[in-house]
Amino acid sequence: MGTYYKTRRATMSAAVNTPTPVNLDAEGNTAGGIQIPAECSQIQQILVALAASIVAVASSGVTIILRLTGDGLVDGQQDIEVGGLREDTTSTGGLHVTPSFPILDEPIKVKGGNTVNISYVIGGVDPGSPEIGVTLIVK
Repeated sequence: MGTYYKTRRATMSAAVNTPTPVNLDAEGNTAGGIQIPAECSQIQQILVALAASIVAVASSGVTIILRLTGDGLVDGQQDIEVGGLREDTTSTGGLHVTPSFPILDEPIKVKGGNTVNISYVIGGVDPGSPEIGVTLIVK
């Protein structure tokens, strides 16, 4: 049994408190949910990358929750808090590299051959249109 890295991304442009799909592939094409390979039985890890796409003109911030749904989840819907994002007042810019960070203390059971959908929900003050990338590491 191999390890599979299944990635989706999105521009977080929805209103706060609105579940929104993370459903674009690396090239920006709509890709939908993630099909779990037939021989896999768990999501071993989730990597999340967050980035601001603009320089803010005022402070704002949100908390971010990933929502996993679909017939590929053995134990049903999973809501996972992944942190937050804050925009501060206008800056002169510059490069700020932000690595992905891992989420999960325990694997999530999945059904091989079925689908897991990823969405995000933000709560707080609308921070503009930040970017989110999510990678499910499936075994």
